[in-house]
Amino acid sequence: MMRFIWSGFALGALVWTGSAVAVSALLYWGAGLLASGEASQLSQMVTSLPVPAWLTYWVDIEAIHATFDGIAWTLDFAQQILPWLGKLLTWMLPLTWLLWAAGVGLMLLLAFAAQLLLHRLGRRALPATA
Repeated sequence: MMRFIWSGFALGALVWTGSAVAVSALLYWGAGLLASGEASQLSQMVTSLPVPAWLTYWVDIEAIHATFDGIAWTLDFAQQILPWLGKLLTWMLPLTWLLWAAGVGLMLLLAFAAQLLLHRLGRRALPATA
């Protein structure tokens, strides 16, 4: 049972760390993209993307174009608020790792509590020998 507890902790910590790395990389990429000015080019590229024929069977073509327009508008808006957004993204990188540490600490605390509970319940379950 101890192996199950610590395997669960290891798996949870691995998934949590992978998520933190992905969010950190996405934030770093987004900050670099906005700082370089490539967001305006990206918004033009998004609006000119061809729509695959197989997608039109499940989704309305106007909805797809509206989604592309929404993405382009969001990128253009992000380009306008670049100074504020750049500062926000630089603060979010350390915040990501602080949240990661808090999450791993909480998982570690829960694993220790489960181990202690299992140890105490295991002692009570043993028959008394004289």
